[in-house]
Amino acid sequence: MQAMHWTGFSLPDSGVLISWLAGAVAIFLVWFGWGRDLPAARAFHLLLLFGLFPGSVYNFAVFPTAIGLACVVAAILAATRERFFTMALLMTLAGIFYPTAWFAAIGLAGGLILIALPLGAKAIAQRA
Repeated sequence: MQAMHWTGFSLPDSGVLISWLAGAVAIFLVWFGWGRDLPAARAFHLLLLFGLFPGSVYNFAVFPTAIGLACVVAAILAATRERFFTMALLMTLAGIFYPTAWFAAIGLAGGLILIALPLGAKAIAQRA
């Protein structure tokens, strides 16, 4: 926010702009990761639900949830493409921006380990 303030934006406007950009990134990642492969009506409903879910009001305020959400969505997308190091970095960033994202990191890691159980010890170690 301070860097944007130096370019002439007020601090509150900087915070709102950053939140809105992060929210747009999160919506784009939902579209890129899952929505574009769905029929148009289902993709529209997915994006509508994602953008208008009751808790999403915080994504449009001067509050770091939008940045954390964008990082979590990107991490889940990286995990579905088996890019585990990228996923770990993104979840770390999400936890830095918004500490409750650590709960999502624990859930994501646990889910990846559970999915890897039938694949053997090497897959479990890689995903853990």
